[in-house]
Amino acid sequence: MSLQVAPTGPHRSGWRPHTGPSPAILMSAGFLTLAGNYHLFQATSAVFTPIETSTPFLLSPLLVLFCTHALLLGLLSNRFIFKPLATLLMLIAVPVSYFSDRFGTIIDDAMILNLLQTDCAEAIALLTPECAR
Repeated sequence: MSLQVAPTGPHRSGWRPHTGPSPAILMSAGFLTLAGNYHLFQATSAVFTPIETSTPFLLSPLLVLFCTHALLLGLLSNRFIFKPLATLLMLIAVPVSYFSDRFGTIIDDAMILNLLQTDCAEAIALLTPECAR
């Protein structure tokens, strides 16, 4: 990370960190890995008890997922595509992770197709006071 002077007004100047896409890619991959896969890591650690020999094995899914996310985001790190794509991925990962962790649901292609085919009347009919609990 290199620091460059960036003027903040007509008579002021200040330091503003200027970073390339690499820190943003690594932070996005870290968020998607940690926040989106909590249940996976919890289930893996429950199955395999942490002893000295299995610690690298327990950390290997974390490393594989992080590297996969970083590689895919790195391949799509075009100047105009990266920020909207990373934002969209995070906005999708949060509710998917919530429903997977909270209700044990698995989001697959059939669920996504049903979501896209749902109309407003059907969605409003599903919103009941019990849904707010």
